[in-house]
Amino acid sequence: MKIGIDIDGVLADFTSPFLKYHNSMYDSSLNLRDVKTFHLSEVLGVSIEEATRRVYDFYETPDFDNLPAIGGAIEEIPKIMKGNELFVITSRKSSLEGQTRRWLEGNFPRAFRVVCFASNYHSGISTMSKEQYCRELKIDVHIEDDLEYAVPCSANGTRVLVFDAPWNECPEEIESINRLTRVFSWREIPPIIKVISSLT
Repeated sequence: MKIGIDIDGVLADFTSPFLKYHNSMYDSSLNLRDVKTFHLSEVLGVSIEEATRRVYDFYETPDFDNLPAIGGAIEEIPKIMKGNELFVITSRKSSLEGQTRRWLEGNFPRAFRVVCFASNYHSGISTMSKEQYCRELKIDVHIEDDLEYAVPCSANGTRVLVFDAPWNECPEEIESINRLTRVFSWREIPPIIKVISSLT
């Protein structure tokens, strides 16, 4: 099978280090439970342009280059590599390609066949979307933490596993209607992948 995997919030813990940086720089006191939406301007209480600037400033820090891997990802990725092809499908801006590839190789050496930089609905940059990459690459399963990407990918025919986070909470009927499967840890993923593989 072909498996697509997002980076931030799925492979890498972006939010906790960013909030620590933000609290230090802007005298805020935000924590993970405050991040109820992926639209950081709403979380930070600033304009979209200002929120974007603060995130881009964080990209320039050593903390961004050294994001911790999400718990369990390093241990479980090798398990789903067996018999499958893994693709990174991220909405990071393409100017972060060098940093992104170094981070991936440092944490998941030789794990991914291709790294795709998809369009980002925050920036409006016009490149291929995540659902387009899923369609073009014939991705069977995509692991994602943002519902605004998960739902179109699922509608496109890709099975989507939603990695649980405060910013993607939604009623169960929304998940059911959109055929999304919520997962709460990386440990759950290899058995699910095995079941899906047996049905294809």
